[in-house]
Amino acid sequence: MARRYPFVFIFLLTALLVCSAYYLHVPLNLRADTEADYLDSLRTFRMQVIEQPVRKPNGYMVSVLLPTYGQRALLHLRTDSAAAPPAVGDILLVCTRIIRPHALFDGEFDYGDYLRLQHKVGIAYVQPAHWQVIGHQPVQTLRAYATAVRQRLAQRYADAGLHDRPLALVAAITLGERDALDSDLRQSFAAAGAAHVLAVSGLHTGIIYLVIVSLLTCFGLRRPLYEQRLKRVLLSATVIIAMWTYAFVTGLSPSVMRAVLMLTIVQVGWMCRRQSISVNTLAAAACVCLWAEPLSLFNVSFQLSFSAVFGILLFVPYMNSV
Repeated sequence: MARRYPFVFIFLLTALLVCSAYYLHVPLNLRADTEADYLDSLRTFRMQVIEQPVRKPNGYMVSVLLPTYGQRALLHLRTDSAAAPPAVGDILLVCTRIIRPHALFDGEFDYGDYLRLQHKVGIAYVQPAHWQVIGHQPVQTLRAYATAVRQRLAQRYADAGLHDRPLALVAAITLGERDALDSDLRQSFAAAGAAHVLAVSGLHTGIIYLVIVSLLTCFGLRRPLYEQRLKRVLLSATVIIAMWTYAFVTGLSPSVMRAVLMLTIVQVGWMCRRQSISVNTLAAAACVCLWAEPLSLFNVSFQLSFSAVFGILLFVPYMNSV
C-alpha cells in the first residue's frame, strides 16, 4: 500500500495533524465566541437573514446574524399559510428567547455543541405574531450571490413552462434547490431507494464533467488536436472554470466540493502530463477542504462523502480482479 501510493500517507498524516491541533483549541474558541448573556431570556432582537430559509412543515428554518452582538443564531419561524417567507438580506424584528439545547444523558447527541460547530449561539422558536420584516440590506457573501443565481435559474425553468412537481424535480436535480419538493415526492423517491438523486452530489458533478469534456472534444473525435500544450491548457482551464462555476451555483456542498476538487487535480495532472492516483487525489481534496474549513471534519456529510469514495477506490480494484 505504502509503495503503491507513496503520497497518500503524507496527505492523511498532514490532515490528521492539522485537525488534531485545531480540535485541541477549537472547544475553547467556540465557547468564547458563542457565549452570550442574553441566552434563555426573553428579549427583542434585530436580526438579518444571511442564508436561504429552509422550508419546514410549520414554517422556515432561518440562519440569522445578530448585528448588535456580532453572533449568529438559528430561528424556527412559524408562519401563516398566506405569509411570504423571509428572503436573504431581510432585517427582522423578533421577540423570542434564544436557547442552547443540551444532551439529557451522557453519550446522547448534543445539539448545542453541534450549533457551536456551526458558529451559532443557539436556536429560537418564534410564533407568527412575534416577528416581522422591518427592512432589507443586501448580504455581500458568495453564498448569498450563489443563492440569487439559483433562484434566477429556477425562475428560468418556470418561464420555460415547468410548474409544480416537474419544476421542483428539475430544480432539485440540477441546482440543488429542494425547497419546492413536497413530502409525498420525497417519500416516493425514498421508497424507491433513489432519494440520493434529489441531492446534488458527486454523481451529478461527474455527469456534468463528462458532458463538458465530451462537448469540448466533440465526443472524443478531436482529442488528437489537444495533444498540443497550449490547447491542452485551454481545455483544462475551461473544464476547471466550468466545474467550479457549477459547484458555486449549487451551494458548495461537501460532496460537490470533494468531486470538483478531485476533478480539478486530475485535470491539472493531465495538463502537466502526469498520471493521477485516485487515493492521493482524494486525500489532497480532503486536505484542501479541511484547510478551508477545519470544522468540516465534524460534518456528517463530509465524513460520509469521503469515507464512501475512499471505500470505493480501495476495494473496487480488488473486487474487479476477482
